[in-house]
Order: sequence, then structure tokens, then C-alpha cells
Amino acid sequence: MKNIVKITRNVFQGLLLFISIGLIVCSIISIVFVTIDASSLEWSFSKNGMIYFFKLFQPFQMLFASTLMVIPAYIGLETLISKLHYQEGEVLVNLRKLLSDPENLEIHKKLRGKSGEWAKGIPEKDREKPDTWRKIDNYLGILELINILIGKGVVSMKNFNNQFGYRVKNVHANKDIMEYINRYDKKAWENLNCLFDKMKLGKTAK
Repeated sequence: MKNIVKITRNVFQGLLLFISIGLIVCSIISIVFVTIDASSLEWSFSKNGMIYFFKLFQPFQMLFASTLMVIPAYIGLETLISKLHYQEGEVLVNLRKLLSDPENLEIHKKLRGKSGEWAKGIPEKDREKPDTWRKIDNYLGILELINILIGKGVVSMKNFNNQFGYRVKNVHANKDIMEYINRYDKKAWENLNCLFDKMKLGKTAK
């Protein structure tokens, strides 16, 4: 669905650009021809001469009006797209800062690849600490927040995968965390499970 929206937006953007260029070219050509037509007659910059000169433009009024409407529309669309791209970049930076918080960074390091302390599961000593699960809940909650941002189109799936996809995979690869997630009703971790589905990871640790 999002790909269809993106393709439609790109087609509309290209069409608007094509129309804008076409109208500008036609407007310039009409001005040149009117000027040539007027200069072939003996007119002067008198009141009557100027009235006659502007009357020559009357057949092209709709062309000029269309040009004046389409060009601002194209500029407005480009400005909006640039603003959305900037907004996404700003959100990604803020998410990285949030995930770099000491507690979140601690969880990330413990889950990281094969070198993480929790790579093969959470040790018994850590599982017995209530604070461990509080930190995990907080970390998973941020991933759920990211899924909401993806759903609203604030962050693209492509950029999310590029920046944070490995973090989700590390979570999904941890059997203890996945058992913890699957222990609850589906709605308890609805957004996290949705994120797993988007990344085609399923609901069990791999």
C-alpha cells in the first residue's frame, strides 16, 4: 500500500513538473510572438498603443493564469516533501539519542550479536532481578513506539531497517525475551509483534 502511495506521489510530482515546464515554455513563446506582432505595427508607448499591446495578450490569459497556479503548486509540493524528509531525519536522530540512554544502551550491548552477554539467553542471575525486566520493558516499549511512527508514515521502513533493524533482530533472537513476550496476550505487545511481522521475523526466536 505504501509503495502504491509512493509511486502515485512520484508520478504526480513528475507530471506537475512536466506541466510547469510546458506552461513556462508556452508562456515565453506567446510573449515573444506577441512582442514580434506588436513591433511589426507602428505602435508607440502611448495610451492607445499600450492598450492595443495588452489586448494582444487576451487569447493567452488562461495560459498565463494556469502557469501562475501550477508553478506555486509545484514549489509547494517540493517544499512539503523536503519538510517531510527533514522531519524523518530529525525523528531518527532523536530515536538514536533515546536508544543511547545508559539503560537502553546496556540492554542493546547485552543482546548484541554473538558477543553480547545475553546472546544465548538471559543468565539466571539477571532473570531474577526485577530491574532487569523493567529495563527490558522500557527497551521494547521504544521499539513499539518506532512501529507506531512507521505506521503513521513518519519513518520509512527502509530507513528504520537501515538504522535500527539489527536491534529488533537481536531482541527476536533472544529466546528468553521472546518467551516473555509470547507469555502475554497478543494485544499486550501488539505493536512489537506487528514490527516483527513487518520484518518477517515471526513470533518465536530464531
